[in-house]
Amino acid sequence: MKRSRFSEAQIIGILKEHQAGMIAPDLCRKHGISDATFYNWRRKYGGMEVAEGSRSRCLITRGLVIGIVDLNVDLSSPPIQN
Repeated sequence: MKRSRFSEAQIIGILKEHQAGMIAPDLCRKHGISDATFYNWRRKYGGMEVAEGSRSRCLITRGLVIGIVDLNVDLSSPPIQN
């Protein structure tokens, strides 16, 4: 997976600039991002605070770990015979 040039805190900061009144095309030009990237970020991070962004990433990571653990349990059990 490609690593982002911007951290979640930076993305939320850019979105806060937009909420403060700066128009989207100027923000995109200032930060070197496309309009599509800006609107994707707004859909994903809109209304979040910095602490919420890191909390959601933590929950996603926990969900992936729990899924892997569940997957291991399913693989280690004996197969069901008919």
